[in-house]
Amino acid sequence: LSNERAMDQRWKMSKLLSLNGPSGIGEVVEVPGTGIQFTQIRDPNSPAHNIGTQKQAFLYLPGVDGSGATLRFQQKDLARKYDLWVMSIKPDDRSMFEDIVAVTRDLLSELKNRRSDSVSPAIVMGV
Repeated sequence: LSNERAMDQRWKMSKLLSLNGPSGIGEVVEVPGTGIQFTQIRDPNSPAHNIGTQKQAFLYLPGVDGSGATLRFQQKDLARKYDLWVMSIKPDDRSMFEDIVAVTRDLLSELKNRRSDSVSPAIVMGV
């Protein structure tokens, strides 16, 4: 993403997820050719260099609304303890279930490669 577009995406996601601005948004991964996006929610009180790499990954898969916004009441607490990622799917996306599973598996594999061996496996939660 370009810097301007990335900041715009962070603002939009921070509003959707009821965050206090883009400082609560870490990495944003858009899956090319789809309306699927993974957004890292971070604890603004954690040092930037410490975000994610030593925490257990927690991936939240959205419900039928596809937004991932139903997690908004728990996300601050979860971001303190976990490397929290939220999947969102645009309303006009028509990805097949198998494709969604594949991109989710790819993200989990990438997150696993970033972590030290001492970090527990990722937690995946869906509603």
